[in-house]
Amino acid sequence: MTVSQKEMGKIYEQVRTPYKFGLVVAPESNDRKIDCPTVFREGNSWYMTYVCYNGSNGTNGRGYETWLAKSDDLLHWETLGRILVYGDKGWDMNQRGGFPALIDYDWGGNYNIQKFKDRYWMTYIGGEGTGYEAVNAPLSIGLASTAGDVTTAHPWDTYDAPILSYKDKNAQWWEYMTQYKSTVYKNVLSNRATKVVDRFTLAHVGGTLPCGFGYQFDKLDKAAIGSVEVISDKTGATSSFMQGQMLEPNQSKPNVILFDNSRTNEGATFTVTTQFAYPVVGDLVQPPYNPYIVISSDKGRGRELHLAKGVPTDLADAAYFGQSSDISDPAQKLYYVSKDNFPFAINIPTDAFSYPDEKVRIDKAYPSFPGWVSSNGVLQRDWYKKPAKK
Repeated sequence: MTVSQKEMGKIYEQVRTPYKFGLVVAPESNDRKIDCPTVFREGNSWYMTYVCYNGSNGTNGRGYETWLAKSDDLLHWETLGRILVYGDKGWDMNQRGGFPALIDYDWGGNYNIQKFKDRYWMTYIGGEGTGYEAVNAPLSIGLASTAGDVTTAHPWDTYDAPILSYKDKNAQWWEYMTQYKSTVYKNVLSNRATKVVDRFTLAHVGGTLPCGFGYQFDKLDKAAIGSVEVISDKTGATSSFMQGQMLEPNQSKPNVILFDNSRTNEGATFTVTTQFAYPVVGDLVQPPYNPYIVISSDKGRGRELHLAKGVPTDLADAAYFGQSSDISDPAQKLYYVSKDNFPFAINIPTDAFSYPDEKVRIDKAYPSFPGWVSSNGVLQRDWYKKPAKK
């Protein structure tokens, strides 16, 4: 869909912020850091929750607490006090950074915070490790609520255990190291997602072969996809494999290919908006989905490379399995693993990664990598931060 400059001008006039007032809530000294405002309205007043870290650097503070402030004009704020406070014990004793839920953020809405089962709710990042976020220990997601007056500062009720934890049975390896934030478009009562918006940036190209990139929604049927819009900041960066369709043809599962040639798209950013035809269970559309590259895309579509144990798409050529050091065995549903149990592709939870030179093995560039692999991700979890000395 093409939006005219005239229409974009109308939208800009609606959403632009002509006045830059500056800081409206500031820490009392450099020994405090504040972040993550959430604003809502009750009656004729505005209220803001925000998190406060009581340190001047990442390691000398205890952690997050959550505060409440009030304003009549959105410019002048009075801090009322804390609503999530450090504890004396427990899984979240040192980290309690909260984000109130169920606020009416519709354009032109009333911006009120709503109740569910006669209580106000918020999720929060919590942990027992001190310092800034997950610098000393992993974080989990907790749930807090109150039946009290949401416009007054008072301790909200919390629970003895998180609702989502890095210790959960189905937690992934990266959750031991970091935490991430996401915007979810879903019905909060049914946990049904209505759309997802993803941004992909081709940060580095090391090899000489042209490669394409795409991903598959393994847990969805094609009928679940209402529309897909791919926008690139690089003119002409599209995929011929898509044949002008919103999903790649001749696939039983939804597949989206962003580009065919990595050599001409280095540095490009792709924004993909997927609108579902009907609300789907949120757990079915958790990134990173099933990403893959198409190797030597100028010679065909069939040579796919996925994350370890990622399922090939219908258009993958099975003749490539078992070649060289690959031990893929479709009969065992084992794909994209080498004979030394190494993956051919890795999902790394950071963009601050020093890429090895082409044809340099990952265990040579990062000596701690084999220990991470052999322990199934339990040990050497920060291997990607420790490149070999040159």
